[in-house]
Amino acid sequence: MRRARLDQAAMVLSGVCMVHCIASVAGLFAIGLLAPFGDVEEIVPRAMLALIGPGGVLVIVTRYRGPPRL
Repeated sequence: MRRARLDQAAMVLSGVCMVHCIASVAGLFAIGLLAPFGDVEEIVPRAMLALIGPGGVLVIVTRYRGPPRL
C-alpha cells in the first residue's frame, strides 16, 4: 500500500513538473508578445508574486520538513 502511494505521488509530481516547464516557456513567450502593448516590467513582478506567493504560504503553513531521512 505504501509503495502504491509513493508511485502515485511520483506521478503527480512528474505531471506538475511537466506543467511547470511548459508554463514557464509559454509565460516567457507571452511576455515577449505583450511587451509592445504595455509596461510589462511592472506586470511581471506582480504576476510572479500572485503565482508564487500562495505556494510559499502553503508550504510555510503546512510546515514542510523536506524529504524523509533514510
